[in-house]
Amino acid sequence: MSRRSSFGLALVAALSAGCHGAPPRTPAYSLPDAAPVAFSEPGEALAPSAWWSTFGDADLDGVVAHALEDNPGLAVAAARCRRAHALARLEGAARQPTLDGVGRAGASLARRRLGSGLETDGSVTAGLGLEAGYELDLWGRLRAAHDAARFEAVATRHDREAARVALAGSIAIAWVRRAATAEEAALLEEQLATNEDLLQVVQQRFDGGQAAAPDVFRQQQLVERTRAERARNAVERELLVHQLNVLRGRPPREPLPLGGALPQPGPLPATGVPADVLGRRPDLAAARARIAAADRDLASALADRAPRVRLGADLGIGGGDLEDLFREWAAALAYELVGPIADGGARDATVAAACALRDERIASYTDLLLASALEVEDALRGEALGQEVLERLERQHDFARQTVESLLGRYGQGAADYFEVLGAVESEQALARTLVAQRATLVERRVQLLRALAGPIAPGDTGP
Repeated sequence: MSRRSSFGLALVAALSAGCHGAPPRTPAYSLPDAAPVAFSEPGEALAPSAWWSTFGDADLDGVVAHALEDNPGLAVAAARCRRAHALARLEGAARQPTLDGVGRAGASLARRRLGSGLETDGSVTAGLGLEAGYELDLWGRLRAAHDAARFEAVATRHDREAARVALAGSIAIAWVRRAATAEEAALLEEQLATNEDLLQVVQQRFDGGQAAAPDVFRQQQLVERTRAERARNAVERELLVHQLNVLRGRPPREPLPLGGALPQPGPLPATGVPADVLGRRPDLAAARARIAAADRDLASALADRAPRVRLGADLGIGGGDLEDLFREWAAALAYELVGPIADGGARDATVAAACALRDERIASYTDLLLASALEVEDALRGEALGQEVLERLERQHDFARQTVESLLGRYGQGAADYFEVLGAVESEQALARTLVAQRATLVERRVQLLRALAGPIAPGDTGP
């Protein structure tokens, strides 16, 4: 055995002893089972991936379709996804052999004294070569790093899907609120007309000496209050138009389809088995992928404590001039063994950090899973209890309307006091506006439920 071979074997033995042999296996992990056994309501109909289409509003479907194409936030998510996939390919390239081409050319000039004279020599050299290298992934470090990057790329793809679901939800909420403000605007016009008519009646009674001046002033105040509510409503409607335009990737003041009346929620969507339904959510899928990425990062960090073996090969041709370029050649094979002996605890710290990151992501996943179950359950109970509130408000409003009709008739006959009429009118009008708000709240609850249950939006599925 040559001295060089003996030295190489001794070096391998020393590095192996310093690195304590093969790295330990990555500690296994398990995902928490924090989903509820069942939701409070089973539901009826299975919602499509384009869940907003269940409201039956073609204008809403069109706005969402344009937003899914033009929203700049989705473009950001798509770019991040492309970048993550490119980085995954970059990590994968480290597992492949490398081959580089090398070209060399040089010239030298030497002058020396010979006797009483000087002699000058010059030479030109040229060469071409190939250099190859390959790291033997004995402990799976490169494979684990590649897997981690691939899982991170998968997570960014789920992030993009989650952004699409969130965007559709934001548009649906804003659309419902806009429809509610449009309904409230029509109601305020009716109430303003009623209050102005009542002002004429009070004014006529004052002119006839049958009412006091404060009655006129109070009715004028009610008229102005209603006009102020109308102005507030107009501002709110315009701001919602701005919001919807920006969500669909357009300037704030661009014209927007008028839309229909406040949509009806329809049958309750099927909630299914919580673990299965919530498992379809893109944000939870992204969280699971990031746990897997952290696990592979931990495996890579553990493997980094073991020696690395790299093979290399060189092949070159050269000569003193271009004619001799292919007359001389040389080849070399080499192996390189690198292993940590002392690093100040850097690799151990890297392993500890990777382990902590995996634990953090598992805990974050648990938190997100519980929050997702909370979203579904809150929306279910909020809609069920909100329906009861709506029914009681409707009965209350019926009584208030009958009270106003009765008092107005008596007031015209001089048998009722103006304060009674004013109180009844204010109560009825406030209840009417509350009814609109409560109906909008119920539809918003349905949007929140559909969004909480939603999986990825199928390609090309943007509504009927």
